[in-house]
Amino acid sequence: MANVTTTKELAYWSTPEIKNKILEVVKGRDLEPLKAKVEFYKNELAPYFAELSRRNPFGKVAEQVAIVTGVWVPIWSTIPFQDILSGRIHEQSYQIFHNDGLNIARYAPGH
Repeated sequence: MANVTTTKELAYWSTPEIKNKILEVVKGRDLEPLKAKVEFYKNELAPYFAELSRRNPFGKVAEQVAIVTGVWVPIWSTIPFQDILSGRIHEQSYQIFHNDGLNIARYAPGH
């Protein structure tokens, strides 16, 4: 992967291109230990998220509720609770975000 922080190429990418690149680089990495995920974020993902944050039309968290309400399936997470569930079935784990700000995590614990 190119060092996007020095090439500044992200400014020229479309938002869907950035999102697709994030999906591409995190694919298959969700089972890594939390420490490795944090380092991966710092070293690889941070510039992508910084650029998406810069483009975010919803600056206040309260304004984002309507766009996150629903069921989300994590593809890559640094939430420690997800990592401590030994044998968690990733394909059957999800979170539900309600419009009142509450979220419910559902994790299939495995065998």
